[in-house]
Amino acid sequence: MSELICWICNKYDANSGEHVVKRSDLELHLGEISRANPLYRLKMDGSEGKKIYSSKNNSFKYSKTICEYCNQTLTQPHDTAWEELSRHFHSEFIRLRNKGKWNPKSVFDNCKKRMLDVHLFFLKNFGCLIKEFGYDEYIDLYELSDSILNSYSNSYFFLAFGFDETGKYKLRGTISGKPIIKSLEGKVVCTHYYNVGLMVVILLYSKRYRPTNFWHPDDSENLIPFQNFGHRL
Repeated sequence: MSELICWICNKYDANSGEHVVKRSDLELHLGEISRANPLYRLKMDGSEGKKIYSSKNNSFKYSKTICEYCNQTLTQPHDTAWEELSRHFHSEFIRLRNKGKWNPKSVFDNCKKRMLDVHLFFLKNFGCLIKEFGYDEYIDLYELSDSILNSYSNSYFFLAFGFDETGKYKLRGTISGKPIIKSLEGKVVCTHYYNVGLMVVILLYSKRYRPTNFWHPDDSENLIPFQNFGHRL
């Protein structure tokens, strides 16, 4: 029996590890990972370290901090919404890069609900990240879990979508790991990059300010920026 309890439901044993980057994203955006086509686990200074030869490698998972039910059943609609959007970014990359914007209505029929699911997918990923690095002393995981359990957006959690063509990192979020967190008088800002291949999603938790060029489910704009993040990664 696990000694830890799932941070989402606070009921069942934490016997499941969320993927840092989804396996479907690895295979879609990077192709088959093998001895002939390995990834490199970068050290914190950005230098090359351990080679990774399979998308099944445990390096692509967080520690076991959630239960199988929450990871596989409760949040499955959130996972499938992101998979659909990720496929859209991959197939329409050149057009989106040139246009610099995208419309969720061109991806989803039930747009508002499915974009909330995307928000909640990354909120789960972010919560596992926070738990992994012990940052739950700064960010209340109950606040995140309540949004996931009751299907509503977190007021302080934002996403920015785009790309990086510099080739500096093939998998920044998975490999370089540690998120950037700052706290000023109890008002926390935490940033993390979900980066696989050319695709980048920036996860931002902010109690200090409402960021520009970041998306939130409460936004009324139909078009969302698709940004070039190469200069900031």
